[in-house]
Amino acid sequence: MRPRIHAKALLLIALMTITLAQPSKLLAVTEASDSPEPSPSAIAERLGEYFDALTGIDRFNGVVLWAQGNQVLLHRAYTMRDLPDAGAIELGSSFHIASIRKLFSEWLIRDAAERGELQLDDPVSRYFPYFPRGEEITIRHLLDHQSGLSRGESFQFEPRHYPIEDYLELIASHPLEFEPGTRTRYSNFGYMMIDLILQEATALHPADLIERRIFQRVGMPQSFEFHRRPEKLPIAIGLYEQEDQLHPVRDLDVAQFETGNIYSTSTDLLAFLRHPAVTENLARNESIAHAGGKKGYRSWVHHDIARDRTLIVLSNLATTPIQRVIDETGAILKGEEVPLPRRIKRQRVEVPRETLERYVGRYRVIANGQILDVRLEEEGLVIYEVTEEGPVDPQPIHPEAHNVFYIKADSSDSISFVEPSESAAPQMRLSIMGGFELDTERLSDAP
Repeated sequence: MRPRIHAKALLLIALMTITLAQPSKLLAVTEASDSPEPSPSAIAERLGEYFDALTGIDRFNGVVLWAQGNQVLLHRAYTMRDLPDAGAIELGSSFHIASIRKLFSEWLIRDAAERGELQLDDPVSRYFPYFPRGEEITIRHLLDHQSGLSRGESFQFEPRHYPIEDYLELIASHPLEFEPGTRTRYSNFGYMMIDLILQEATALHPADLIERRIFQRVGMPQSFEFHRRPEKLPIAIGLYEQEDQLHPVRDLDVAQFETGNIYSTSTDLLAFLRHPAVTENLARNESIAHAGGKKGYRSWVHHDIARDRTLIVLSNLATTPIQRVIDETGAILKGEEVPLPRRIKRQRVEVPRETLERYVGRYRVIANGQILDVRLEEEGLVIYEVTEEGPVDPQPIHPEAHNVFYIKADSSDSISFVEPSESAAPQMRLSIMGGFELDTERLSDAP
């Protein structure tokens, strides 16, 4: 049975494992701005106000660090008022950093190449001769998200633990989405393959590599892999929302796969991002930036190499609108005026039934191949997930405009229908986590 996610989980901020990686957005902080460049201390003040407001509307619970060089100008733990005891944090708490860990993987691969343990243009088939089309996929393709391997993160895998020995079969069970080297599309499976290659090339488990070649080398004493977590370090337990209540994540939610489950602190990440070998090997457009999302966690790091300025945002709250945080803190760093976050209260409007009928159809989410049905029922449009057992998980959506819909009135998540022309059928777009967009392909006019 193909792994899947529930439609409701996909459309709400509580999406379990989607990873944010839109290079054009992530690196936008370094683009030129017409506004005068603010001082680091002025930025610290504005960031403090911003996260105070975001915490005040119950959309942030975590730690923020802003530094100019070694000088930390803002370092605070923000805690919501009505918080389950399990979600309590402190300034030194370790958070699951999700796909920020990919920065570690890239450095390990480049370091292994410098040591002569592998070459970036090695094909996958050198390490796994029977992997489908492995002779066409290189390590460089994997690093640059050009391998054609599935994204691999928007699925809800069956509730079991996946040891690293099972990775190869899991990855190979999904066909290539495009010819290697012809396109760029973010892939978690690609970086899982990097873990496998590192293990083959170095004869070390990826967790041992990270411990020896990153944590010990950089000096990151409060960072660890989940399965090797120390007893006495404070750990931020992730919180996700279900039926308007916050719940702590289970171990299996955050450590389903044997590798990639890295926890770190704001100060350890600052040391990593400013390490000379990191800035030399990982810089893109004079900066290092990455975001991460895991069930119960949202994270974002940005290091401006030229100015030696670093912003680190770690949240153990799934409802943190991380894409919005990325966009708006990026504007603050450039000196632009940003309205402080406020509570959202969306209003339902009436839309003619004949307009709603145009949106009825079957759609495929391009990012993960999931099939969604949009049906018109007595009260309005309803989205179903299509599984091998048939349509499940009906979720009503409410019109805010003639082509924009929401599930929850206090969330910015949206479902919109885009009509390329009067004659063309509408396409559906999902906007989640404060602005992260997923496009769909319309398969038919009727479910």
